[in-house]
Amino acid sequence: MARAAEARLLRPAIAVGDVVRRAAFALLLLGAPLAAQHPAADSAWARGRYAQARALYETALAADSTDVRALHRLAILDAWDGQFDRALARLARLRRLTSGDADIMVDQARTYAWAGRNAAALALYDSVLAHDPARADALAGRARAVAWSGDLERAEGLWRDALALHPDDPEILIGLAQTLYWTGQAALAETYVAKARARPASASARAGSCVSTESYKASAVAFRPAQAYVRA
Repeated sequence: MARAAEARLLRPAIAVGDVVRRAAFALLLLGAPLAAQHPAADSAWARGRYAQARALYETALAADSTDVRALHRLAILDAWDGQFDRALARLARLRRLTSGDADIMVDQARTYAWAGRNAAALALYDSVLAHDPARADALAGRARAVAWSGDLERAEGLWRDALALHPDDPEILIGLAQTLYWTGQAALAETYVAKARARPASASARAGSCVSTESYKASAVAFRPAQAYVRA
């Protein structure tokens, strides 16, 4: 499935030219005080040893079923591995434990979109944006979900609105480029890819963008909305 394929591709990248969408989730996690509770798991995570990190977070969660950090990172790992139902179940638990946490709402919306459940994703993104209309990752997520639902004209408008608020955001630049590419505007799309590639590596990693032109083209073909499956 297209969504599962993307979840596997969007892993944290070492090089700027890689697809680093997976890094976006990693940067939404909780701060140092909680991190001190899971030093071995966090160390494995930071080194990209995700199987080891998973085992350690599972152990922490078994010891404390309300361990928000472990639950969050396990949900992220599940989503990256295409285990969307399990990821969504964990995220639902997180929502109950951390009522109103916008970061977790965005994670849940993103996972809904990866699972092809665009209506659910859009409802969550709209809820987040009602409280924070300029939130970049929610703006990007909403535009992407609309594109994946097949409404490319509306998606292009949403990407452009988001870009007006965040003109240097690589995720938004690439999102607009992909939508333009899908509508046959490849030359124009390349200009936005070039802008995304010009962003500093740290900014690109923070946004989790695909900043390589070749990787961008491959992902544009792989994730064309017409190939996606959609569930309500």
